[in-house]
Amino acid sequence: MAQLCEEIEAMLPDITCTVLRVDRNGLVHPLAGPSLPADYLAGLDNVVIGPQVGSCGTAAYFAEPVIVTDIEHDSRWVRFREPALKLGMKACWSMPIFDAERIVIGTIAFYCRTYRSPGDSERRFIETCVHLCEIAFGRHERVLERERRATTDALTQLPNRYAFNQALSQLPCDEAGAWAVLIIDLDNLKVTNDFYGHDAGDCMIEAVAGRVAAGVAPDRIFRIGGDEFAIIVQQEESLHDLDAFARGILSRLDDPVHCNGSLIAPAATIGGAVFMPEDGGPETVKQNADFALYHAKDSGRGGFIRYWPGLDTRITHRIVAVRNLESALNDRRIEVHYQPVFDLLTGEIRCLEALCRLRNRAGGVVPARDFLDAISDRRLARALTGHMFELIGNDALYWRDADLENYPITVNITEADIREGHVLDQFQRLSSTYPIAPDGIILDLSAHLYQLVGRGEVNGQVQILRGLGIRVTLDDFGTAPVSLRNLLTAPVDAIKIDVGSLETAVENGPETAFIEAAVLIGRRLGIELIAKSIDNRRCAATLVELGCQLGQGMHCSPPLSRDEIRDMLVGKPREGIRSATAV
Repeated sequence: MAQLCEEIEAMLPDITCTVLRVDRNGLVHPLAGPSLPADYLAGLDNVVIGPQVGSCGTAAYFAEPVIVTDIEHDSRWVRFREPALKLGMKACWSMPIFDAERIVIGTIAFYCRTYRSPGDSERRFIETCVHLCEIAFGRHERVLERERRATTDALTQLPNRYAFNQALSQLPCDEAGAWAVLIIDLDNLKVTNDFYGHDAGDCMIEAVAGRVAAGVAPDRIFRIGGDEFAIIVQQEESLHDLDAFARGILSRLDDPVHCNGSLIAPAATIGGAVFMPEDGGPETVKQNADFALYHAKDSGRGGFIRYWPGLDTRITHRIVAVRNLESALNDRRIEVHYQPVFDLLTGEIRCLEALCRLRNRAGGVVPARDFLDAISDRRLARALTGHMFELIGNDALYWRDADLENYPITVNITEADIREGHVLDQFQRLSSTYPIAPDGIILDLSAHLYQLVGRGEVNGQVQILRGLGIRVTLDDFGTAPVSLRNLLTAPVDAIKIDVGSLETAVENGPETAFIEAAVLIGRRLGIELIAKSIDNRRCAATLVELGCQLGQGMHCSPPLSRDEIRDMLVGKPREGIRSATAV
């Protein structure tokens, strides 16, 4: 536009040219006027168009040319005449500039130092100049639109991942705590898409975007993925209590969304990280926020976790564990070993606990603690349980073919198994293929999972399973905040207590009292008590004295392969395997 003005002024020496932009709010902004003083152009900035706003403001308002031949005496120039007269301007001809939809987006003005209107040749010349302006403005708008599309999410109209990366790269890195990044992940988008359809999923995403954007302004929110949003937090109040800020975001999602006639309750998990000088740059902060989100989803969806130093190491360990377990499942390097549970008085086997064993590619056994982190991945947890059921079924066939008694088998299940109802499906497949009846399976619940049952979250699943004859055991009783009342509302068939060596129990009254109390609770409620981790004969004898009759541990028998179980049952224990003897 500046070059155009200079060319016009070179061809019409008594003309001074300006080009103004008109925004969507009807405000004018100087775009070019190379021959006019800066203070004059500044006086035109943010002026509202109208019927009495000089030549340009009036032309833009009426969307038609305005020819003023006498600035000093024209009523439309009352508010603006003095600055123009001081510059020696006598007349001003202004033409509107239109976009493709015939909306005024600018004006071009021709100031003249004599009182006159344009001649015929000048009018044709002006029409050409207006046409050139419209071409230039149109091209500029197309460039802006391409940039907008490149940086804007089409569904939510929020800035997209590219815009987020650009904004992130421009953040200052010279003051600790000056800004933070929050990553929001929608927990139920896939379920919504699968159950209600993608239109409903899009509706939920739009609703979440609108609610969160309204709640975090003036901080900026971006949609960086299908179900992920990012917020750059720079407001001092928000940074002062980032936890409260995150809780406020989650609270905005409490109300359900009306989507295609259905009510859908959005659910989200948030991870965040605050900039610290040792981070080195914005990208590290983003990565730390991702680590925090990963941990938040792993710990229990629906909350907020802030990154702390060392969290990334823990997450990295889990990622490695997930990869190793997935590889072992694909390569079928998962085995089952069985640890018998004995009647401590008679030495008889009562059941077998199935324990997962993973072999590395070299054939060595990987300690369970090295891959248990991977079970928090729900997909892998379900796959592992299904694989364990298959192996147990094959072992049951193997023992039956050897004319051996099939003992009940205890199987550890995960939160993913029981929350999503897969245990029932897996057992039905197991019983239809292998010689295992419902009373041949005992489900072992961790204390954490049992708490969910006690609160009723997965109680229905457990009741259905128990109704079929499948027994349920509560593991590590007394080591987690499980209420005794839970045993009344969510009953189990047996409870397990970890007794260690019980070296101190003989002398330590409180520990002995705990075991006696557990025995009494079990008798009153009709629940069996199983002691685990029995490491020596003295421990076993003490348990019998306290009234605990069932137990397992290295003193009784280590975990055994199916062949070793076979040998034990036929009375041919292999070297290194103890025969269980009564106390």
